[in-house]
Amino acid sequence: MAVADLAFLVVCVPFTTVKYAAASWPLGETTCRVVNYLLYVTIYVTVYTLVAVSVLRFVVVVYSTTHIARKLHRPLCAVLMSLFIWIMSLTANSPTYSLVQFMVNGL
Repeated sequence: MAVADLAFLVVCVPFTTVKYAAASWPLGETTCRVVNYLLYVTIYVTVYTLVAVSVLRFVVVVYSTTHIARKLHRPLCAVLMSLFIWIMSLTANSPTYSLVQFMVNGL
């Protein structure tokens, strides 16, 4: 989640400022598509990571004495869940890259 938040701050915030400060997008079509794609990916990663943390905490608190809680509360599980969230977010938002409409001078 820290990587997603950092990517949002480094990539999305400056380009969003350019988007609202300029009359039209001055940085080209590819940059427009990549920035919008990364914006959605970072949002999805952040939200789904928070959901995963909440589910893990629920399982650990409610089922603390079971084998499931001990199995889920390991570093390998956290790494695999993070990889799954990133891969899911990157692939689920791939249509965003092709569907963004680039407009020159507001036309």
